[in-house]
Amino acid sequence: AHVERNEPQARTLLAVLVLGNGLLLSLLGVGAQHWPPLSPVLHPLILAGGIICAVATMTMGMEGFVRYGMPTVMLVPFMIGQAFPFNVANAASCLIIALFMLYLVRASRHVHDDYWGAVEARASLEERAAELEQLSLTDPLTQIPNRLYFERRLADEWARALRNRQPISVLMIDLDHFKRVNDKFGHPFGDRCLVAVAVQLRRTLYRDVDTVARCGGEEFVAVLPDTGAEAAAAVADRVRLAVADRKSTRLNSSHLGI
Repeated sequence: AHVERNEPQARTLLAVLVLGNGLLLSLLGVGAQHWPPLSPVLHPLILAGGIICAVATMTMGMEGFVRYGMPTVMLVPFMIGQAFPFNVANAASCLIIALFMLYLVRASRHVHDDYWGAVEARASLEERAAELEQLSLTDPLTQIPNRLYFERRLADEWARALRNRQPISVLMIDLDHFKRVNDKFGHPFGDRCLVAVAVQLRRTLYRDVDTVARCGGEEFVAVLPDTGAEAAAAVADRVRLAVADRKSTRLNSSHLGI
């Protein structure tokens, strides 16, 4: 059960078993070359060994020690056994085996590269997808969650509040007369005001479970889990005073970080 939950350990165990069986088959072939009682099965063993070696090397080519290990444990003993006694026929057999090993190593290299290339591509796509999802849930101006994120979070917290029979509060925050700011000082100045408000809201709603988001324009919203009406009113008043504080909304680059 532990091996089933540990993928690297399971893959290593499988590779060890494959290599062990390959070595056993190879040793039987060597024995058939030099021990007369096994000589009738020599050619079937050579054929089976070549097929098993090729299949195992190709299908597990993504593992380096299998890619090199399988031809080594299965074919090198054949080559050594075939080299004695040394003659032209045996030398030709060793050359054929060596060429077959070279082919398997070169061909399995493509399996190795394709497999790990696919793994890296998938990881890159997943990382990019996560980045895009994060961007889709973040307001580009204030860098706080946007309305889409708020709606998802509210649905989750609402369901949790119903399930656990706990209170939940939502604060609707609107900046009064914000249009006058834009009309009088320009939209860039208004954007700086929105960033300053977002910074102050994040500082004021300091609980990790609280979520503040920008719904659009000069409207913000906050979700306060496990918070009743009285506590929410106190938080709302604290937010109002914090935003109204001239020092907390002073528009200079050191405060806003822009």
